[in-house]
Order: sequence, then structure tokens, then C-alpha cells
Amino acid sequence: MSSTSGIGAAQQALSLPATASPKETSRADEAKQASISLGAAQNDTAELSSASGVLLQPASVPDARTAQLEAIQQAIAAGTYSISASAVADKLIESMGG
Repeated sequence: MSSTSGIGAAQQALSLPATASPKETSRADEAKQASISLGAAQNDTAELSSASGVLLQPASVPDARTAQLEAIQQAIAAGTYSISASAVADKLIESMGG
């Protein structure tokens, strides 16, 4: 079994069928060349702006919701959490507009 990852996967994904137009072929050739150039780099780095910190923080959840989630997690861990099959069915029907 063989698998391709990283730059090899990008190069393989950029392969075009024989019916590709000259414009598509040109773009594919440029993309292939760019991926080959990137493969030569020894130290890849990425920099995130300060705005990315906002995305990494969990969304604020009201305390009541947090308490409810913790209670459910504890019940699941203890094996005492049960769900009514009819309640689930009712919600499914309701969500489908029924």
C-alpha cells in the first residue's frame, strides 16, 4: 500500500488530463513549479496575525449552559445518562418541518 502526502500529494493533485486547455496547462505548470520550489525549503514557517488569537479562543458560553454541559458529561461518565427515544424522534420530526 502506498500513499502520497505533502508536496508529492500536491503535485499529484495538479496532474491534468490530456484534454486540458493551454491556459489550464499553463496554470498547472506554474502551480507545479511553485510546489517544487516550496519543497526545496528546509525551514517552513507560518506567521499568524494578532487577530488569529480571537479565533483560537473558545466562544463564550453562558454559565447556565456550562453547568448543564458539565452535568451531562458527568452522567455520561457515570453511565447514568439516558435519552428518550421518543423525544429524539419528536425532535427529528420537528426539525424536518413536521
